[in-house]
Amino acid sequence: MAGQGVLSWIHGKASGDEEFARALDGQRDYVFRLALKMAARADLAEDIAQTALIAAWQKRRELQDLNAIRGWLRTATVRHALNALARNKATVELTEAMATSALSGDAIHVSRTLERISPEHRAILALALGEQLSYKEIAETLGIPEGTVSSRLNSAKASFRKHWEGE
Repeated sequence: MAGQGVLSWIHGKASGDEEFARALDGQRDYVFRLALKMAARADLAEDIAQTALIAAWQKRRELQDLNAIRGWLRTATVRHALNALARNKATVELTEAMATSALSGDAIHVSRTLERISPEHRAILALALGEQLSYKEIAETLGIPEGTVSSRLNSAKASFRKHWEGE
């Protein structure tokens, strides 16, 4: 799973920060799953998750309430995913190995469709549909007004539908 090497590195540095390291360790699967929902590629999701976990560790003093770590990591993961997707343009085709893996035809079609929509649209779809967050939580995560979430979500769904149908 994503971040195991990162977390062993963190644990090696953890003097005095064991509680944060344990909390971070408890969230690593969540961070990877969220990154995967946005990246639609396991290799890129792994990189995003590791970057987000390292960044979280480096900024651990900024988190005032350890109970808020999931939301804090969600925001960091989305930000790192958007940056990675913008850098990579996320247009890499699925490899032959993925095409012959356990993915069904629909799963492959979903992955390919996600690769064709903008990173911003992926983010809002991942948060709304994948994570089932409220509009308020999405707004906080993306740093946008709550009233903007609905229009962006509708735009993201329309973009996905357009690419799904091959228009």
